Amino acid sequence: MTARSGTRRGLVVSCAYDLARVAGLEGITIGRVATLSCISKSGLLAHFNTREGLQIAVLDFATELFLHSVMTTANRTERGRPRLRAMMQQWFECLRDAGPACVLLAATCEYDGRTGPQRDLLVRYQQRWRAEVVSAIDLARQMDELSPGEESAQVAFELCAIAIALHHQASALGYDAARLRADISLERLLSTLSLHA
Repeated sequence: MTARSGTRRGLVVSCAYDLARVAGLEGITIGRVATLSCISKSGLLAHFNTREGLQIAVLDFATELFLHSVMTTANRTERGRPRLRAMMQQWFECLRDAGPACVLLAATCEYDGRTGPQRDLLVRYQQRWRAEVVSAIDLARQMDELSPGEESAQVAFELCAIAIALHHQASALGYDAARLRADISLERLLSTLSLHA
């Protein structure tokens, strides 16, 4: 991925991303990232101009990392319902270790109700990902593996709700217990929608 490419800019984004994994997007400051990346504040600002610019670079990186992780795995899976299931299971897996999915979901909560470019980017990310899920649902329907009765956008909403519940409940229940519930919910929903259940 771009931020791991070995460039100075990439090093800074990587350090800021790692910081966001533990401190959230708001935990990213020019001073902390400059210290972590061993680059002066002025050198860091030469690449990003502002803290906001650095936060946006982290969101871009986390989004690409998430999509690459999920879709690379899913695209190796048979098309149709198996691929839709693989997308969801890989999303669940991305939530295991406070990876890019957690950074993005946490940032969505951080910026809920705010205005500005960070929130705008998060909305675009959500729309992009939801479109991927809807596309996978539609493909499974075209292959007669899911019933046509429920609107694809509604199914995508419910699938995304399962992953968001896993993210939320993992801290209270522990990841493994919450993941078990998420897997059960996923299979129940897919079974309900299946033409061949």
